[in-house]
Amino acid sequence: LIQRMEEIVGQAGLKRNPPAMYRTKSQIINFSGCQFEKDWKKYQGSAQDFFGFDEITNFTRQLYTTLIAWNRSAFPKQRSRVICTGNPPTTPEGMWVIEYWAPWLDPEHPNPALPGELRWFTTINGKDTEVDGPGPVTIDGVVLKDERGEPILPKSRTFIPAELKDNPDLAETDYAARLSGLPEELRRSLKLGE
Repeated sequence: LIQRMEEIVGQAGLKRNPPAMYRTKSQIINFSGCQFEKDWKKYQGSAQDFFGFDEITNFTRQLYTTLIAWNRSAFPKQRSRVICTGNPPTTPEGMWVIEYWAPWLDPEHPNPALPGELRWFTTINGKDTEVDGPGPVTIDGVVLKDERGEPILPKSRTFIPAELKDNPDLAETDYAARLSGLPEELRRSLKLGE
């Protein structure tokens, strides 16, 4: 990612000390990682208007949800968002992803979502809960409020599936052959998205 960033914006503003950082007149772009569960503390209290996760199933749900708490901006018009990429889970620890994006990924979900369809979620009684829309959360006509009496507002979530053929750069390489050579369970997961 850092090498590709240099190709796009050049080396002006680049600081090489880890994590790699680019500084422009209006942006700071950091590349870093979270090797340990406690690494979320590196971000505690620091506004981050974008988080990008590669291979989300390799993160724990706790680490992911703790990190995205800092996804915010002091500028009201600044869009803040989180984007995750990844393959289907290959370990029990990654199965939280199926539950988190259940309307798109769980074939047994009672209200399936279409690819790219926005859905709205918040935590109610300690449980991740889908709600009707972007406004204050209401149950039986009553607006739910937090500990300070403020209305609870949900965040949107969506899922966009993709296969190897959707990435023309990789599709033109021998990557498909490499995936075909994997054991069946991994091949079905990584090549077919099952």
